[in-house]
Amino acid sequence: MSRLPPLHLKISDELRRRIAQRFYGGEELPPEIQLMDEFNCSRHTMRSALQHLVVEGLIERRAGSGTRITDRARGGVWALGKLGNLIGEFSPDDYLTLVAQTVPVAEHLEAADVFGLRPEARLFYIMRLLLAQGVPYALADVFTLVDLSQKIPQELLGAEPLIHLVEKYGRVRSVRVRQVATAAAAGTIVARQLGMTVGDPVLILNRTYFDAGGEAILHTSVSARPDRYRQEVDFLHESPL
Repeated sequence: MSRLPPLHLKISDELRRRIAQRFYGGEELPPEIQLMDEFNCSRHTMRSALQHLVVEGLIERRAGSGTRITDRARGGVWALGKLGNLIGEFSPDDYLTLVAQTVPVAEHLEAADVFGLRPEARLFYIMRLLLAQGVPYALADVFTLVDLSQKIPQELLGAEPLIHLVEKYGRVRSVRVRQVATAAAAGTIVARQLGMTVGDPVLILNRTYFDAGGEAILHTSVSARPDRYRQEVDFLHESPL
């Protein structure tokens, strides 16, 4: 089996739940060594789990001062009104499937890291050009595990959003999505497909879909033209119990 269990994500999910429910009562998490013993994990794994909560603004870590639960975490957090806001986000008027095949993870190291795959493993990969009223506005690189892709009828692989097919035929369900938005300069392929000049700025949206066990089931990296892309998402305030 080439997939490694993302233990740090499972730990961060559990700690996030405990913080929301005021499980620890006070303003600090237990010492790192105590959490390592409880979750039976290494220091590296625990620090990776805690770093997710730091990025989300739920905890603060200072050398010699322990791990403090932030005022933001105690006052409630903002969450998506519904997961469909993200899953349905890239549902263009039309799209053109340019590539649909298995590829070595060595050619896509970022995706390999998301899935926790070994260097000799492979991923199923789709490249799609997203269109609105016939005009291209984004280029999407979509990855899923080979064993999940093999359960999908071949004739459907280029016909529907891959996340829908993975959930339906792979009998898995995405319950959490992590998105990271950055900007970059358009490379040769992106520039050619989107009608841009190499070096023009593009918006990069990386989204990873996780199942109930905290394991990645699909990863999408979308390069979008800033002048043609618009995202609108509703958030709800979740007060602590």
